[in-house]
Amino acid sequence: MGNIFGCSTKEIRHKLHRNPEISGSEDQTAAYIAGLLGKVSDMTVYRDIGMHGVIGVKRYGEGPAVGFRAELDALPVEEESDADHKSQNEGISHACGHDGHMAMVLQALQNLENAKTKRGTAVFFFQSAEETGEGAEAMIGALTEKDLDIPELKACLALHNIPGEEKGIMVLRRGTFACGSSGIEVTVTGRTAHAAHPEDAVNPLNVSVKIISYAEDLPKDREDIFSLSTSIALKAGERTFGTTPKKAVLLLTVRSEDKAHLKKMMDCIGAEANILSREAGANSETEYHEYFPPTVNDDFFEAAREACEKAGLKTEDKDHPFRWSEDFAWFSEKYPTFYAGIGSGLNQPALHAPDFDFPDELIEKGGNYYAEMYKILTR
Repeated sequence: MGNIFGCSTKEIRHKLHRNPEISGSEDQTAAYIAGLLGKVSDMTVYRDIGMHGVIGVKRYGEGPAVGFRAELDALPVEEESDADHKSQNEGISHACGHDGHMAMVLQALQNLENAKTKRGTAVFFFQSAEETGEGAEAMIGALTEKDLDIPELKACLALHNIPGEEKGIMVLRRGTFACGSSGIEVTVTGRTAHAAHPEDAVNPLNVSVKIISYAEDLPKDREDIFSLSTSIALKAGERTFGTTPKKAVLLLTVRSEDKAHLKKMMDCIGAEANILSREAGANSETEYHEYFPPTVNDDFFEAAREACEKAGLKTEDKDHPFRWSEDFAWFSEKYPTFYAGIGSGLNQPALHAPDFDFPDELIEKGGNYYAEMYKILTR
């Protein structure tokens, strides 16, 4: 089989792994990916679509269009590895496997080229800033605003490697694949007093503790679905034992498999923070950060099953959504989507761990799955 990039997709992953860039700063990664796409005949390449996003469009013939999405960004995590392809950028590494996700999409492209594909249109999305929840939304917004020659997609597909699952097994799920989430920052401002006379103070710490208690009880409103509220940080006061604090900043994360319930928890925490603060004589302000909608699959489950069978991949049907969040959900605002997982090994280090390294064996497996999905969806 021919090599359309001048090197293997394994070598591409290793180069990406050696040169990671954090969210929003992926200009060199984007340039490299655009250069690889540009090696393919009749490929239209768009740059800087939503931050540093890159899109490649290849028209093979009549029939529907199918999209494939991968992420450009790495994490601010110092890598702990002896591998030859270890990160050369201090304090940054591909500890989530986005280098492998890009390689799998490029492998799918190579498969389609080698098969001399004659039907449909393949659209390759390489987005910025998945880790901060900004990139997919920015790319979808840019697609809406810009007049690009990109056909309407029948489906847009994405994969994520999953440590703790058997290496190479495809993890499929109908409906919600991954929870939505939002960070919540509540600033409570009260009044200081001498520590000997706390009755003269309006202590924002006391209000914050009540907000935490309220937030932790919120998921119980819907016991039929998964929801969770997690306390992240509480910052208040100085190292002075004689004075109560004036201001407290509380950080929480809420998540749910249901978009409406996630929104309800976000709104309720803001409203309750106002009520509790007012009752205590304090003021509160609530801000929301890093919002991810739930990642909900459209009806391509049977197609995915068939693709896995044709690619010789074992499957596992997940009976509950993953707790983590994925900004691929923003693609669902524009296209029908299907998100799946691929196991990266039972003993694989966790995502975001300093010793995580995407298994090279998955590149071909993921690429084969993508290519088979393309054939099924464009036949």
